[in-house]
Amino acid sequence: MTKISTHDLVHNATSPGERLRIARTNAGLTMGQIARLTGDTVAHVSAEEVGEVALSPERVRFLASYYGASIAWVETGALNEVDSGTRAQLATLEPDAQRDVVAWPGTL
Repeated sequence: MTKISTHDLVHNATSPGERLRIARTNAGLTMGQIARLTGDTVAHVSAEEVGEVALSPERVRFLASYYGASIAWVETGALNEVDSGTRAQLATLEPDAQRDVVAWPGTL
């Protein structure tokens, strides 16, 4: 499975469904696996990711957490929602590594 680039993550995801697709792909999961987990069809998971089916706030939070992504990022696209503990960890990294971590919420 191909990981989606940080560039795509930052610049192209305009909806919660798209951000969930990116998070799912980066977590190494397939739509089939998520369909089995949630009891939905692959078609339903796909429809959520492309915006054909509305996502409830509860569903967004559950999937974001399951994928290890920032809930704030999935809901709003905000990339700078970093708590103080994470900021302290980021401070110990080289600048390029800091940029990569902040671009992929949920990595610390």
